[in-house]
Amino acid sequence: FQLKAVVGSEGIIPVLKSLQKEFIAKVRELRPNLNNVRLETITEALEWGYPEDTPWFDKQSEAVEIISPALEKVFTVGDVGPEYFIDIAKQVDATQV
Repeated sequence: FQLKAVVGSEGIIPVLKSLQKEFIAKVRELRPNLNNVRLETITEALEWGYPEDTPWFDKQSEAVEIISPALEKVFTVGDVGPEYFIDIAKQVDATQV
């Protein structure tokens, strides 16, 4: 499914690490203009752990409880602008001490 739907339709990196080598071949098949692009950098970065989804804060759950509603308020509801994140950052900082 990931190779067909995620890579084939969307052209994004599959979650399953076992599909990463097939991912490069599939992307080159779908987009021949990338044949001369070094796509192996993508799998190398994944192997080195760079794009892993890791916690950003010492107290991640407390931060998420503050950040998630703020993201929704700014990007979904739209009743506040991005300057709202200045106050949110202060609130998150206060939970980390």
